Amino acid sequence: MNGEFARPEFYVVPRNHVSAHLFVGHQHWLRTPGKGGKVHQDSGMRNIYPAEVQQYKEDWAALLAPTTSRPYALPDWFATYAAELGLPPGHPDATVFASPSATISPA
Repeated sequence: MNGEFARPEFYVVPRNHVSAHLFVGHQHWLRTPGKGGKVHQDSGMRNIYPAEVQQYKEDWAALLAPTTSRPYALPDWFATYAAELGLPPGHPDATVFASPSATISPA
């Protein structure tokens, strides 16, 4: 927050972008070794940081359009890992990021 009486910042991110970001980020995190090279244990925790969704800040016009019409404006790492991991089955943009080597099922 920017202070007790300051207006908060809003990020208008389409739901399909949020779900894709969280899925790809979490799958990549699971594949990345943790402290001491240990495998990360799955959990329900997911994060999206403001720096990763700056392009969506105050994008109120997005509320008037279908979620599929907004181009993805996620960090570069997203496109890299989405091409490798794909998106979960049934995701509306799964074909956009389809990967023949992706064999991950939803968590």
